Amino acid sequence: MPSSSSEWIDTNVPARGELQDDIYYVKHGSGCTVNLSDGEVDFDFGDQGEIGGFDEWRLVCFARHRTVEYGFENEDAVKQCFKAALAEGTISYSGHILYYVTDAPRSLAVDVDSILPGDSLPRRDQDPVLVLYAHYFLAANLMRENYKKLDVKWKRIGYLSPSDSSNLGIYISSWLGFLAVTCEGFEKLKIRLLL
Repeated sequence: MPSSSSEWIDTNVPARGELQDDIYYVKHGSGCTVNLSDGEVDFDFGDQGEIGGFDEWRLVCFARHRTVEYGFENEDAVKQCFKAALAEGTISYSGHILYYVTDAPRSLAVDVDSILPGDSLPRRDQDPVLVLYAHYFLAANLMRENYKKLDVKWKRIGYLSPSDSSNLGIYISSWLGFLAVTCEGFEKLKIRLLL
């Protein structure tokens, strides 16, 4: 599950494929078209990986052969309803392609439970090792990289600007702080025993 629409675009998911139960999909841009047994669903992920975004065209395509079933006379009625909801403020434009129900909480793709029956590993946000890695070790590593860049600059030119000097202190303090928390977590989770 992507954490952003750009991550989805860059992911190595094949352009076409088959999911469970003979469900086929086609990856496109920042979204996907999924061919379910009862119809086709086309969607895009939002800028921050939101799911549940829509636009007029997708709603019309989804309801095309079932407009009466959804309470509309025809496709034009769906379009009119969309425009009226936008004018009333019950739906809002995201600023990039998609619309959302106004003031409704937005669900993220990364929050979708992707555990399959029989999986014994926890979801990634409930896996303490992945949380330790993502929240603390990666932060420590980033601060280390930033510190090293400024250290190289200092050694190369012999001085740092006041701003760079301040950042150097922030980077080393953050690096060591995140590293300490990583080490505490490593010990608490008894990872050494797992290795």
